[in-house]
Amino acid sequence: MFFRGRWQRNAKLSSLRKLITFDLTHTSILSTKTERLAKKKTSKVSLKKVVIDAILDKKGNDVVSLDLRKIKDTPSEFLIITHGDSNTHVKAICDNVIEETREAGFPVYHTEGQKNGEWIIVDYVDVTVHIFYRDKRDFYALEELWNDAKSTSHKE
Repeated sequence: MFFRGRWQRNAKLSSLRKLITFDLTHTSILSTKTERLAKKKTSKVSLKKVVIDAILDKKGNDVVSLDLRKIKDTPSEFLIITHGDSNTHVKAICDNVIEETREAGFPVYHTEGQKNGEWIIVDYVDVTVHIFYRDKRDFYALEELWNDAKSTSHKE
């Protein structure tokens, strides 16, 4: 009986300690989560700027950003569209975008089309970058597809 009562008391204290530790940890997780969300809101715009600067560094042609935030059911919040004069130019723009964003602390979520070099998509979830070969850009005409979005042209 003595051991049983002592064990129950220790078990209650142990579970109480776990509960207190969980509450303290959970509160700190929530505060860091809200801090991360606040940073994320400001980081979307800075990611867009880093991408546009990286494209302009490699002489990307006709750089256009589309703001899709006010449109429902969109794949991302910003689309950035540009084109290069050759497959090598398209790949160089893509490599520079990936390198510059990685250095700025924005990891790439997914890339597609790097092998072919005619239409490369670099996805950062909130910002999607489309780098075309000139003929493919004219053919697919993404700016016309998303013509209800606010369009901004960027030059050096």
